[in-house]
Amino acid sequence: PGRLALLSRSDPRVTALATTVAVVLLLGVPGIAVGATAAQPGEPLYTVRRNMEQMRVAFAMGDDDDTEVHVELAAARLIDLKTLVGKDVAPDVVTDVSADLGAHATTAAAKLPRVEDDGRRSALGRTLRYVTDEQVTVFDDIVAMDCGDRAADADCQALAQARVGSLEVAGEISIAAGEPETVAQADKTQSDNNDSVIAEPVDEEPAVDGGEAAVAEDQPEQDDAAG
Repeated sequence: PGRLALLSRSDPRVTALATTVAVVLLLGVPGIAVGATAAQPGEPLYTVRRNMEQMRVAFAMGDDDDTEVHVELAAARLIDLKTLVGKDVAPDVVTDVSADLGAHATTAAAKLPRVEDDGRRSALGRTLRYVTDEQVTVFDDIVAMDCGDRAADADCQALAQARVGSLEVAGEISIAAGEPETVAQADKTQSDNNDSVIAEPVDEEPAVDGGEAAVAEDQPEQDDAAG
């Protein structure tokens, strides 16, 4: 058992395999699969549903499919989070869903540059940014509806803290999953601005010596005219 635990910590594939075996065994129980598919956050079978989803991660083929699975699971967590608005559930239920969304989003963002197809990579990036941005909006709704004037309440403070965490994730994803063209254009714009500052002519004061020289040159002509 100790060796297996060590392997599971060192190799995510072992953990995924163990999860898959556990899910398969659970699915052998009549009604488990149907109930788990429709399970909502806070319900007993919700954990089973999440474990079933991990099977998709375990069997994803290549970086493209793996990234897409993580994006889709992040989107699924967003839907779950929306179902909690106005339900006044325990903060740990909300933070658990939010943390899983963040984990899938962060993993997808890290894998996104390895997606070979440009169109697919761009579409996944847009979806990822939408999901993480929308998560912040949903948190705002949950805090507003469930807390109201109870901002000092411990549960509401926990929700507010989780909301800050979701905002940080959204910021990180916005950078990590940004459009390559947009980043390149931003770099070029900054470079152009720097060049324009360097090349911008500087107004100089008229040379005093030059003016005095011109006066000196005119002086002989005036002397001749006087003579």
